[in-house]
Order: sequence, then structure tokens, then C-alpha cells
Amino acid sequence: MITNELILELLAKINGGNLKPMKYEGNREPYEWEVFYQDKPYVLFFWFDDHDSQGLWIRNCHRID
Repeated sequence: MITNELILELLAKINGGNLKPMKYEGNREPYEWEVFYQDKPYVLFFWFDDHDSQGLWIRNCHRID
């Protein structure tokens, strides 16, 4: 089950990693990030609200089959 706690644990794994935004036609700079957690692959789609690193918007998070 995807919970807020799981998302926070997944995001903690970024830990200063160098992410590049996806190509997107619009005002946002969305990111797609794949990570392993407990030997299972997950993907997160997110962006920063108003390009401010203090406001993070998680669009989707799910396991990869």
C-alpha cells in the first residue's frame, strides 16, 4: 500500500541526487524518479510548487510491475 510514510521514505533516498526534469509542455517541471525499496521498484512523479523547493507536489507513486 502506498502511504505518506512510504513516499517520505522513498523521497529520502534522493538525498542530494541530481534529477533532471521530464520534457513537458506546460508551466511545471515534472520529475520522474525510479527507486528500489525493500527490493521492489517504485516510480514517483512529482514537481515543485511554483518552482519553490519548499513546496513539493507528488502527482503519482506506484510500484513497477
